[in-house]
Order: sequence, then C-alpha cells, then structure tokens
Amino acid sequence: MRRWFGILSSLVALLVVVASDSAAFTYYVSRGEGSTPMGSPANTCTAAQTITTPRLTIGGTSGGWVCATQPGDIVDVRGGTYVENPERYPCKAS
Repeated sequence: MRRWFGILSSLVALLVVVASDSAAFTYYVSRGEGSTPMGSPANTCTAAQTITTPRLTIGGTSGGWVCATQPGDIVDVRGGTYVENPERYPCKAS
C-alpha cells in the first residue's frame, strides 16, 4: 500500500509540473511605425515573443498568427497599416 501511495504522489507531482508548464505566450507583430521596430518574416515564433524582434504580418506562413498554438496565447498587433483581413483569423480559444 505504501509503495502505491509513493507512485501515486509522484504521478500527481508530475501532472502539476506539466500543467503549470503550459503558460500562455504573447507574440508581437509590427509594421515598424512609431517606436516599435519593423518586424521580419524571418523572425521565429520564439523571437517574436519580444517586442524588439516581432513578426511582420498577422497571417500567412510567417505571420504572428501561426505562433499562437495554445489557448491563452496572444498576438499583439502593433500600430501600422496592415493589408490583411483580421476576420480571417478567428479566435482559437477552446
């Protein structure tokens, strides 16, 4: 009985660590207007998590939208003129 309790508490601790590890992220998109730097389609999703290295577009294969893969993720679209239709990118929250 004591052995099963030890295994069960280890599993619960592992689940808590995994559940707390899925934090939401913010991904930045910028056209370079104002004080925000110009984004680049070459910036990775990891790079786009900082305001200094944003993505250039909202959608498409190199846009900020593809970075938001988990519920709670945010695509922060900075000021500028985007020739995109934001209605094409519905909320992914589940």
